[in-house]
Amino acid sequence: MFDLQHFKKEILESYQNNILDDVLRIKATQSTHQEKAKAVNKLISEHQTVLKIKAKRGLEKSNLQQALLVLQYCTSVVSLEYRHCVWPYEYMALSRRVGELWERFCCSAWDYPSRLSHKNFTCISIASKAA
Repeated sequence: MFDLQHFKKEILESYQNNILDDVLRIKATQSTHQEKAKAVNKLISEHQTVLKIKAKRGLEKSNLQQALLVLQYCTSVVSLEYRHCVWPYEYMALSRRVGELWERFCCSAWDYPSRLSHKNFTCISIASKAA
């Protein structure tokens, strides 16, 4: 049986063990807040891709959707924490960032439907429609 709590713990530990030192190095640079945040976002995205590939290879299809939802959730938590480390949030910036991460979390449920009869569709960002 697939243990989501154990999987969640492994993901959070993986982020801590694999990118936290890089985040702290980025924090110590003389770059602007925006450049630091962009570098941290890139690190997180790259590591999320690695974790997603591992999950797809190591899990049964029946557990994949739940695992990828947990992965997205953990990635959102880590993203908030590590980005805050290099560029502390103001209340409105935090609100926008949470909205961005929440949107991605909601869309992730449709990336890998749990039922074969359901079709995958592209989740379109409301912000991209307004642009």
